[in-house]
Amino acid sequence: MKLISKIAISAGIAGIAALAVVAPANAATSQPIEDTIGTIAPGTSGDIGFYYSNGDATANTGNVTIVLTAPTNATFNQNEVWGMDFPGGESSGSSRPVLTGCTLNGTSTQMTCTGNLTVMAPVGGKQSTLQLTANVAVAADTAAETTFNNGSAVITGGGGITGGTVSLGYKTPAEAETPVIAPVIGAGALAAAGIAGGVALLRRKRA
Repeated sequence: MKLISKIAISAGIAGIAALAVVAPANAATSQPIEDTIGTIAPGTSGDIGFYYSNGDATANTGNVTIVLTAPTNATFNQNEVWGMDFPGGESSGSSRPVLTGCTLNGTSTQMTCTGNLTVMAPVGGKQSTLQLTANVAVAADTAAETTFNNGSAVITGGGGITGGTVSLGYKTPAEAETPVIAPVIGAGALAAAGIAGGVALLRRKRA
């Protein structure tokens, strides 16, 4: 089962919403656009990706070949790319595999996918978007609070889907502080301490 990074998706929505304006009627075919980098903690998995936006009057579709290279300290968990539609810039709320049976290299750091992509037509006068993501595992010894954006997606386009190159990346969160736990003093010890203090006080009064 694919693990969807909510942080990565929320960050992507912010960038997608900014493009939700229909382009002129003579706009070019859909082109790849870099997505906002999401946060993935060391030793966990999350999504990296990019998206296509469409301001044309009709849907854009075409066959593509995409070569994805993972950023430093990340490896691909699956040999597939998932897609989520944003009709009119609004999330459809669900994702699905759009490129499957991809070929991974021996270290799972590079993946080659071939298939057909479709970017929906605008809805309500606003651009529609197709967000593409691949799930990666980040090594447990990856440095905290660091950005790794040296991954890439090299796309050979076709039809209404334009090719190009976009960067892929992620960032790690700040290292969590280790809580300081005070030693627990048993009730018996507290009681003994109180009795001892009381005896000392009585002795002072008697003196």
